Amino acid sequence: MPASAAPGMYIDGLNIMSLIKETGLGLAAILLVTIFHGFFSKHILLQGERSIHGHASSRKINVIAIKFYLSILALVLVHVGEILLWAFSLELFDLTDNLLNALLVAGSTYTTVGFEADSLKPGWKFYPVFIAVSGLFNFAWSTSTMMTLLTQAREALKAKAKA
Repeated sequence: MPASAAPGMYIDGLNIMSLIKETGLGLAAILLVTIFHGFFSKHILLQGERSIHGHASSRKINVIAIKFYLSILALVLVHVGEILLWAFSLELFDLTDNLLNALLVAGSTYTTVGFEADSLKPGWKFYPVFIAVSGLFNFAWSTSTMMTLLTQAREALKAKAKA
């Protein structure tokens, strides 16, 4: 153990107590971000479904397309909100030098690009893993929401064309 290292149990240079703390905070933040994503995704999906079925009966294909694109934009804004939540968690735990750096770390890690993940303060190198896992799952969830809306729009228009 290096002389400047924090006290605790070490295995191969890894501070176990620090890892447990990072894991607990990371899981708590994932839960918060997932609840945020679920809340807004549900509303976007329900609104999109209502819009599709409401306009399919009148064959307003362009209106359905515009509503679909607006749903995609809304999902993008949800992801921006999640990046902000992660940035605020970095600031709350004082892991970055300033809010701009927190936004860059959160955004690059959430999108799994990761160009800023190494700028966190020492002892917090595992926390970006939680940000990346959150981004992976939430992007997949958004893709599922978009595909559901797209499938429903196609089916509604097909049904109307047959009638």
